[in-house]
Amino acid sequence: MQYSICYRKKNGGWQYLISYKTKGIDRWRQKAKQGFRLKRDAKRAAIEALEDLKDNLSKNKILNGNYRDITLKELYDVHVRNIAYTSSESTRKSFYYAVESFKSLHNKKIVYITTEDIQQCVNELYALNRKQSTIDNKLRYLKILFNSAISYYKIIEYNPVENVKLRKVNERINRTALNDKDAESLLHDLKNTRYYTVALVALKTGMRIGEILGLTSDVLDFEKNCITVNKQFKLIDGNLNLWGLGSLKSNNSYRVIPATEDTMTALYNYIEMNEPAIDGRIFNFGNKKSFQICMNKKIKELGYNICLHELRHTYATKLIANGIDFKTAAYLLGHKVEQTMNIYSHVTTDMISNARNIINQNF
Repeated sequence: MQYSICYRKKNGGWQYLISYKTKGIDRWRQKAKQGFRLKRDAKRAAIEALEDLKDNLSKNKILNGNYRDITLKELYDVHVRNIAYTSSESTRKSFYYAVESFKSLHNKKIVYITTEDIQQCVNELYALNRKQSTIDNKLRYLKILFNSAISYYKIIEYNPVENVKLRKVNERINRTALNDKDAESLLHDLKNTRYYTVALVALKTGMRIGEILGLTSDVLDFEKNCITVNKQFKLIDGNLNLWGLGSLKSNNSYRVIPATEDTMTALYNYIEMNEPAIDGRIFNFGNKKSFQICMNKKIKELGYNICLHELRHTYATKLIANGIDFKTAAYLLGHKVEQTMNIYSHVTTDMISNARNIINQNF
């Protein structure tokens, strides 16, 4: 292995840059890290990084010559083919949209793509006023793709996404939770439409729309008044626009939800009055996305400034506001506990405020 190390000041600190070439590779590669306060700190870190690099190469973690000319677009094509049977359609779509946002790098060889290249593309996304959450998501999938280039395909040894600089912003999605009066009013207004039972289930169980549309009779327990959530209605093949029953969003999504008697009665009546889908689904709608768009439009036409997902938000907010602990609420929602606490932290703020008022008045 041939190598050289240089040091330079960058962004108010010191950076080391290791240039190296290994057997079978006809171009110098680089490994860099910055942010060291003193030059001696950078030197110490560079020596450690060099030893790690030598160790990795000694364990045959070298570039795969078969892929050294592969471009970003070609890597995406190879990777998506390889995960075709082990990933969901939505995951493959996420890879597609992520790579599409870095079109200027499509024809650039993976071994030549640098952090600066990625940073330039990110800066262009900022210039287009893309949301931070959108950029984060695209980078997440791009990072996964480059990690596969490191660990699976053995094309590169470091991930150029690692040190990309992002804005420090705290975006919060403002969700509206209906009060009891508005929730009952919405159900009343939807009573004679095809959306009523879906809205009722969303408000009373907090299920996701894909989970609701994926309901089959066998998961409904009319004696115990509970619903087993074990599948969802989802996009199976994007090219064919094929929808069907599939796995849930995550392991946490598999759960059993207690339901009110009126919810179970409404589901029973719906089954009695309507023919099921060919795959056994209670709600015979052929496309989740189009159904969701139509239902959101109907809700807006009735004068409610909310969307279908906010019915789930209403359920969750009501759970926590009425004293259900976060662990139980997370289970019922199919969330991780931390995720539930982050999303509904505002509810606990209101609860603390109410507690403060009670204390001031009674103690």
